[in-house]
Amino acid sequence: MGTRNRPKQALERLAAKTIDAKFLHEVEHGMNCSPFEAEAVLQVVKEVYFPFINAELPLTPPGKVTLIAVSADEPSGKPVTQCEKSTVCLTLHRGIEDDRLLQQQGAVGFRRARIPDLCQEALSQGGLLTAEDLAHRVFFVSPRTITRDLTALRNAQPGQMIPLRSTVHDIGPVLTHRTEIVRLALQGKTTSQICRILHHSPDAVTNYLATFARCVHLARRDMQVGQIAFLLRRGPALVRQYLDLLAECENDRNMAYHLDELLRLGHCGGEKKAQAGGQAMGRAVDPLRKRFAPMQAKTLKNALAHRIRREFPRIGGPRIGQLCAEMILEVVGSHLRPKEHLAHGQVLWLAVAVDDPPRRHQTIAETDLVPVVLDLSTPEDVEQRLQRVAAPKRLLNKVLRLCRQAYDQGGLLSNCDLAELLANRDERISQLVCEYERQHRIVVPRRATVHDVGSGMTHKRIICYKRYAEGKPADLLARETYHSLEAVDRYLGQYDRVRHCRLEGLSPQQTAHILDCSLRLVEQYLAIDDELEAARG
Repeated sequence: MGTRNRPKQALERLAAKTIDAKFLHEVEHGMNCSPFEAEAVLQVVKEVYFPFINAELPLTPPGKVTLIAVSADEPSGKPVTQCEKSTVCLTLHRGIEDDRLLQQQGAVGFRRARIPDLCQEALSQGGLLTAEDLAHRVFFVSPRTITRDLTALRNAQPGQMIPLRSTVHDIGPVLTHRTEIVRLALQGKTTSQICRILHHSPDAVTNYLATFARCVHLARRDMQVGQIAFLLRRGPALVRQYLDLLAECENDRNMAYHLDELLRLGHCGGEKKAQAGGQAMGRAVDPLRKRFAPMQAKTLKNALAHRIRREFPRIGGPRIGQLCAEMILEVVGSHLRPKEHLAHGQVLWLAVAVDDPPRRHQTIAETDLVPVVLDLSTPEDVEQRLQRVAAPKRLLNKVLRLCRQAYDQGGLLSNCDLAELLANRDERISQLVCEYERQHRIVVPRRATVHDVGSGMTHKRIICYKRYAEGKPADLLARETYHSLEAVDRYLGQYDRVRHCRLEGLSPQQTAHILDCSLRLVEQYLAIDDELEAARG
């Protein structure tokens, strides 16, 4: 890994916030063009339209400046080049009022007086400014100068929220908004009041308060700052600020009361809340329907509709995508003659794409599906039957072959897929595969293991065992278990945290609450730890 070139990265982010970059983003994502094609379209537009547009452009009002900013709806975690942009028109100079301000307080006072208003003005137009925008596009100073101005503003008015992208979307090392949200909650402000004052979403406010509650819980067990930071996966600086707030509560009866209420309401025993729109309370869940109903969505029509909506996002919603898919299938069906493309014993099946891991609230109809050709019956299968190989062994061999063939073609089969293909129960298939994985410490590439879907724990056990009992490096584990390096690191990190909580004397329920995960997941990692302890002993 090379050394980060921060000046170069800053210039790249600024280059991504231009009118040309906005046009290229729209062409690439809206019309599914390649970067080369989008650049060619841009050049043609400039050559044809710019000679006429420039002559007819109205003059910008005095004191105004037009910028390209990242849209306020874009969350963190995306490169600036892939973010949606908004055009904002900001009032940089307000006339005699700012002339008087410059004369009396100089350039420093002018910047510090205008920064909050400019950020708020951009937010009202659907954009969020960054410190780099203010430095290079507005005031023409260095980012370090803007950082000093922001620090001075926060120290002078701790309660004032400056709606920068770093504060609204929790990007960068800024901690003020997090502690300020917790402080307002401890003072008795409601969630809606905090959202209105600090320009944060209710989900973000709830997340910060839950982290603070877990931090208090660990602090009251006399854990050190480093331990709390490790378990909560937060920075030590944030933990120290939360502990300072906890110390303030001891001397303020109002804050102490609201802290007790926050801890009482926030401790949920480690169980996840039911998802919105999920199973109605009191209605029994049909386990068979829950497992096999998604297979009804694995159709060619749904695969076509999903591809149409992804490649042509402006064509319409899901209903339009389904109608387009039906029209395509109707035309194809009326023109094609039946033709045999498969060998004897083979079957064509739709599998979930390996490179499309599940997302929250994602359904099978919204998932990339790939057609795979599987050897359902081979001469070897017949030979095993003639050799009187036990039925469970023959079934396992077929399962292993089908899973690996699908993976080699870029697809993943689920236990329900295998149950339909082999006319067997999915519970039986899961039992055979899990037992095989335990005995051989090998991960079979299924959707449950590669995409971490369902309640299985075999792949977690294998990954942890290979790392801590056999001493294999993480990159080798990723190749051996058909997982990404990030997934392997996530499993190992979670195991370390669960083990750390056990060594500190926390119960499974307390561990689930602190780590913000389900009790079942904690119990799985504790079982893995017991197995590793037995191997070490």
